Amino acid sequence: MGRLSKKRHVDEDAASGDDEVAQPSKKTKTKTTAEANPGKDDEGNSFWPLSPTRRVVIQNFKGKNYINIREYYSDASGELKPGKKGIMLTLEQYNALLTAIPDLNAELESKGHEVPDIFAKAPAAPASKPATKSTSKTQKREKKMNIEATSDEDEAESD
Repeated sequence: MGRLSKKRHVDEDAASGDDEVAQPSKKTKTKTTAEANPGKDDEGNSFWPLSPTRRVVIQNFKGKNYINIREYYSDASGELKPGKKGIMLTLEQYNALLTAIPDLNAELESKGHEVPDIFAKAPAAPASKPATKSTSKTQKREKKMNIEATSDEDEAESD
């Protein structure tokens, strides 16, 4: 039992000394994560840092583009290398995530967390070809409906 008391005594001393040193270093790390400047990795892929050890990378793998969210580690030479922890999303999965983000933000706000409206600050994306086709189909339907309504009125006036 004497052995347990020594460990507790040593742990108490070590814990009190480490707390003072460790806390300020953690605070400085969180300040650097606020800036997300894009960059290029060794393979030429664009990336955006989430924290010093996490990145979002647009990566081409077997001819397809993926969104790779991954932890990185420093090897012996000091280079950042991708770690095991991470996920690689297809473009469909990434689009599903983007669609779910407003609901996720609403849920976080309902739980008392402040979430910035980043989508309001983002530049508007150019319209894609499928969206313009569906818009033109809608316009054609409206014109057709207008013509039909006008021809009905003409028939009623001639009677």
